[in-house]
Amino acid sequence: MRNTKTGFTLVELIVVITILAILGTIAFISLGSYTADARNAKRLDGISKLATAIDNDQLSGKSLLAYVADSANAVTGVSVAGTAGTATDYQAGNINPTALNVKAEQFEDPSQTDELYRIGVSTRAGGVYELAAKLEEGSTSRASVKGNYSPRGTTSATATAGTNSVVLTNVTDINFFKVGDTTDNGVVTAISPDGLTVTVDGTPGASIALSAAESTGLVGTDGGVAVVNDDITNFPY
Repeated sequence: MRNTKTGFTLVELIVVITILAILGTIAFISLGSYTADARNAKRLDGISKLATAIDNDQLSGKSLLAYVADSANAVTGVSVAGTAGTATDYQAGNINPTALNVKAEQFEDPSQTDELYRIGVSTRAGGVYELAAKLEEGSTSRASVKGNYSPRGTTSATATAGTNSVVLTNVTDINFFKVGDTTDNGVVTAISPDGLTVTVDGTPGASIALSAAESTGLVGTDGGVAVVNDDITNFPY
């Protein structure tokens, strides 16, 4: 009896293997993208929860400096509230889970063992903080920065000089200055409820401005340069 069974030809096998390889590559790329997105989601959720924990904990009057475990990520020459920060009012490094009463493993980078998210704080300007995490973007990375810190420049606000205060002329300058700011008129000692009258310990003038622009961020790179949103140059992990 004649055998009618036939097998795959070499060409057919090559075609099938090629198709399977293409499908496998697509699946691998898609899975890699999915896992990166999942890790990024965990990072964003982590720093959001940390920000909430800090905001809630601040109601108890705890110093912001307690939330920083070390000084590994200080910004070189940091400037907050119109003047350079010092070791007594500025710190940046790993978060301190104990001070925040959270579990450290919940706030570690998902792809870096024992690498906690970074935090920078200053007790100037009423108390400001910033959290930073590294996000994956394909073959590159970018930073996600969260907190209550919003850097201010030195733009002068026009004002009418009083005995020991200035009255801001432009209402858009309301809430720009904070108690403790170092300005070209002296240190701000009080601000009226409506935000228009700024009292200083120096000589008031026809304008008022911060003595120095604030740094772009509170968390530094390995070189001491401030990390800003989407910028990842030399980020420490």
